[in-house]
Amino acid sequence: MEDVVAWAVEVDASERLFERVHQSCLVRAARELPTYIGAKMDEEAKHRVHKLTRADIKMIGRSRLLMSFDDFREYVGAQVAAYNGRRHSELGMSPLDRWERLLRDQPDTMIDRLAPEEAADLFRPTVERVARRGQVELWTNIYFLRDLEHHHGETVQVGFDLHDASQVWVRDQAGRLIGVAKLDGNKVPFMPALTRAEREQQIRTKGRRDRLNRDLAVVEAELNGGPALIEHASRTTVDEFFLNAARRQLDALETVSGAPTPAAANAAEAPARPIFGTDHQFAAWLAVNPGQATSTDLAWLKPRLADPHFLLLLDACSIDVEALKTLCREAA
Repeated sequence: MEDVVAWAVEVDASERLFERVHQSCLVRAARELPTYIGAKMDEEAKHRVHKLTRADIKMIGRSRLLMSFDDFREYVGAQVAAYNGRRHSELGMSPLDRWERLLRDQPDTMIDRLAPEEAADLFRPTVERVARRGQVELWTNIYFLRDLEHHHGETVQVGFDLHDASQVWVRDQAGRLIGVAKLDGNKVPFMPALTRAEREQQIRTKGRRDRLNRDLAVVEAELNGGPALIEHASRTTVDEFFLNAARRQLDALETVSGAPTPAAANAAEAPARPIFGTDHQFAAWLAVNPGQATSTDLAWLKPRLADPHFLLLLDACSIDVEALKTLCREAA
């Protein structure tokens, strides 16, 4: 910066070919804003705007007179576009017209264009830091680059983006790019970052694995002659619990209801009542054999037909609920 200042002082003003863009573009644009404060404006108006904006910021953290940073960037971009499209006295035309005329009159002109990464470097602030074990520290952030290990103890130039702290650009003192150092690039998270879809897939996989392990434990216990294990119900809603229980016991129900009834010794002998292992098996038998229902059976059945969860279980097992309700009504 000192070299630039010295050069500007030594060159005569008449020899300068570059117009003062700051004055011609940015200062002119600032004068159009209600918050402009300049040397040539009225002192009372200057202090009034200053007090209003500072009071707003102190009270609510922002001022209604100040535009947001994103709006400011768009405003500056529009002013630069207007500057390039405005006629300049020295050129006799706008810079944009001059550029198009140059391309038209000299089609063979070689234009040295900057690559996107080179253009980004022009607006990237740079500070000096000492490299240590492949790392550079910048405002409590630590950036790692493997190639930086060869520069341990050396002072390097660290370029950073004002709006992105995920990486920095490290150069040696000659300006040669060493590489791009990543924020916490030498750290491995204990739990890897997962997308929502990956996390849901892991949950489904874990649930399937747990269910298979429980079924395997039951099979091994039965194989070894031990008692059948009672499966632990997972954390589900009551409806899901009954539905899952119904599906697991559906085969047993079909076996009981579909088994042929042994022939009676004689026509006068009534068929024996089977022994039921579950409530819904008993309800299925009552729906098929309403004539054998006793008053005790009906006293047991009536409150259960008022239970929505029990009705859901009967429906999942394809048991005729209407037949059971009709049985209770006729008995009443």
